[in-house]
Amino acid sequence: MQDGFAIAAMEEKERAAFLRRQKIFKMYAETRDLVNDLSRSLELVSFAASQTRFKMERAWDDLRPDLTYNDCIWAECRQKRHELYLKINRLLHKSNNEQQMALRCAKKERKKFASGKKIAASKHVMDRKIHVKRRERRNAEIEELISERRKAYEEAKRKEIVIDYSIFNRLKRIYEDAVFLKKALNLKLVYLRQKRDSLHDEFVKLRAEHEEIRKSLEQMRG
Repeated sequence: MQDGFAIAAMEEKERAAFLRRQKIFKMYAETRDLVNDLSRSLELVSFAASQTRFKMERAWDDLRPDLTYNDCIWAECRQKRHELYLKINRLLHKSNNEQQMALRCAKKERKKFASGKKIAASKHVMDRKIHVKRRERRNAEIEELISERRKAYEEAKRKEIVIDYSIFNRLKRIYEDAVFLKKALNLKLVYLRQKRDSLHDEFVKLRAEHEEIRKSLEQMRG
C-alpha cells in the first residue's frame, strides 16, 4: 500500500516536472522563432539601408558639379569682397586722418583770428579746406567701394546655380529612418537572444531534472 502511494506521488512529481519542462520549452521555441524572424528582418533592413546609401551617394555625385561651381563663384566673391573691405578700411583711416587735420587747422585758425593775425589765419583756412576736400574725396571713394562690394554679392547671387536637393533629401530621410530602425532591431535582437539563451539553459536544467525523476519512477515500478 505504501509503495502504491509512493509511486502515485512520484508519478505526480514526474508529471509536474514534465509540464514545467514543456512550458519552458514552448517559451524557448517561441523566443527562438522570434530571434530568427527578427534576424531576417534585420538583414532586409540592413540591405535596404545599404542600397539607399548607395543611391544617396549617387544623387550627391550628380549634384557635385553644380556644388563645385557654386563654391568657386562664392570663393571668388568672398575674395573680392575681402579685398574691397581692406581698401575701405585703409580709406577710412585716411579719411579720419584728414578729418583730424582739418580740425587741427580750424583750431589754429581760430587762435590766429583771435590774436588778430589774419594772414596766418587765412593760411590755416586754406589748409583746412584742402583737408576737407581730401576727406570728401576719400569718403566718395569709400561709397563707391561699398557699392562695389554689394554688386559683387549680387553678381555671385545671379551666377549661382539653384540646386534641387529634393531627391537627395528624400533618400537621406529614407536612409536615416532605415538606420534608426536597424538600431532598434539590433537592440531588440540582443534582448531576445539573451532571453532565448536563458530559456534554453532553463530548459536543459528542467529536462535533466525530469529525466532523473522519470528514471526514479521506472526503478520504483520495477
